[in-house]
Amino acid sequence: NLIDQDNPVIELGDLSIYLCVDQLIENKNKTSILTNDSDFVRRYENDPNILIIHYTKSINSMNLFN
Repeated sequence: NLIDQDNPVIELGDLSIYLCVDQLIENKNKTSILTNDSDFVRRYENDPNILIIHYTKSINSMNLFN
């Protein structure tokens, strides 16, 4: 088993992430995803069971470096 079921980590660069998220949506599981991929954000941003956090936009909105 390559994925730790208690603490799964999947790299967003892997296209299989779409299959995993689609499965979560189909099963009505709630999850959150931190990503820097705008296409990924657009694909899932309107799903009520998926919380998408866009990394760059979140960091920029905090003004930590200004």
